[in-house]
Amino acid sequence: RRQRQMCIRDREIEGGLDEHTLRDHLHGARLDGLSDVSPLSLSLGQQRRLTVLSAFRTKPRVILLDEPFIGQDPLNVRWIADQILSAKDRGAIVILVTHDVPLAERLCDDILFLSRPPRYGSPQEVFAELDTHGGSAFTPGFWGGSG
Repeated sequence: RRQRQMCIRDREIEGGLDEHTLRDHLHGARLDGLSDVSPLSLSLGQQRRLTVLSAFRTKPRVILLDEPFIGQDPLNVRWIADQILSAKDRGAIVILVTHDVPLAERLCDDILFLSRPPRYGSPQEVFAELDTHGGSAFTPGFWGGSG
C-alpha cells in the first residue's frame, strides 16, 4: 500500500503553526492555495521560496542561503531580499552565496569574493578593486577567463 506524501500543511502544523499563520506565511511567499500540496510537487522557484520561508520562520541567529534568487521573478526576489533584510535588522547573521552582484551589493555588509587571491571587504571596496582589474580578474579559467 502506497503511503501519502506529507503536504506543506502537515509539516508546518507539526512544526507549531496554526492554520491562520500558515495561510499568512504562504500568502507572503506567494504560495497561496498550496498548503495541501506536497513540497516535492512544487516548481523549483516555489520550493526555494518555501525553503526560505521555513528557514526564516524560526528566526535563527545564523542563516546560510545558497542562490536563493534562482527561478524567481522580480516580486519574489524582493520578498526574499526583504526576508534577508528583516533578519539582519533583528541581528541575525546571514551568509549569502550568490552570483547576483547587484543584490550582493545591496544586501551584504561584507563580501568574500572567491577568486585568486580571494577578496574580502565592503561591497564597495571589493567591487571597486575588481573593476580596476577587469573581468578576467574574477572569471575562472574554465569560463574562458585567464583565472
